[in-house]
Amino acid sequence: MGLPSGTKVTSAWDATVTNSGDHWTAKNVGWNGTLAPGASVSFGFNGTGSGSPSGCKLNGGSCDGGTEVPGDAAPSAPGTPTASDVTDTSVKLTWSAATDDKGIKNYDVLRDGAKVATVTGTSYTDTGLTKGTDYSYTVQARDTADQTGPASGAVRVTTTGGSGGNPGPSGEVKLGYFTNWGVYGRNYHVKNLVTSGSAEKITHINYAFGNVQGGKCTIGDAYADYDKAYTAEQSVDGKADTWDQPLRGNFNQLRKLKQMYPHIKVLWSFGGWTWSGASPTP
Repeated sequence: MGLPSGTKVTSAWDATVTNSGDHWTAKNVGWNGTLAPGASVSFGFNGTGSGSPSGCKLNGGSCDGGTEVPGDAAPSAPGTPTASDVTDTSVKLTWSAATDDKGIKNYDVLRDGAKVATVTGTSYTDTGLTKGTDYSYTVQARDTADQTGPASGAVRVTTTGGSGGNPGPSGEVKLGYFTNWGVYGRNYHVKNLVTSGSAEKITHINYAFGNVQGGKCTIGDAYADYDKAYTAEQSVDGKADTWDQPLRGNFNQLRKLKQMYPHIKVLWSFGGWTWSGASPTP
């Protein structure tokens, strides 16, 4: 702890108190250095001066009554859940593990902000849902000191058996274009469809563009389409691409998006502008 100039400790009991300038440190004495589970210890000191202690720390952690256990940081956020096996009344959720300096105890699963389960693994199947209904899921980790960390990103799920997901009033089509070259200068990726809220509103995506060469449909941008590696932060489901996986890029991200929003139909647009005139040579 720190004491202002002119204030100092004059005596102490049940601890050895030393100082370096205005910074004072109390350490245990021989008999109270080890505590049994559930036990406690206290110490005291006398001082002179009108100042008050500040910046108190215990084992390197704040002892000001904050939410963290001194010397034990709260866990990180888990990865954004991925939805699969969506039915009329259930959905399976999986997520990447959180990290913690002391270890993860379990995970709280939240549906629309309310806790529905606490599990020790990194998956959970939620049941008893209503068909054709939208739900939002997040996950937060709990460490061995029972501290909870920040919630993960949210995944939106629409159960089957309704009117086809989110088709809008009267079942109309809500279509948008996703351009493969947008991942460059625009820095717009499939995940942006989720974070912007667009994925909840659209029913169809036109992925643009594929080329037409020699009368055949071909890849338009191989790197953006299936080769670009995404980090966990950039990825739709919070899981990073690996160097040896068979499919990366926008195609893989769109596949993950489809798992999260089963109602969305992804179409592939070919041709347009200078890519429309290629035809077989006679």
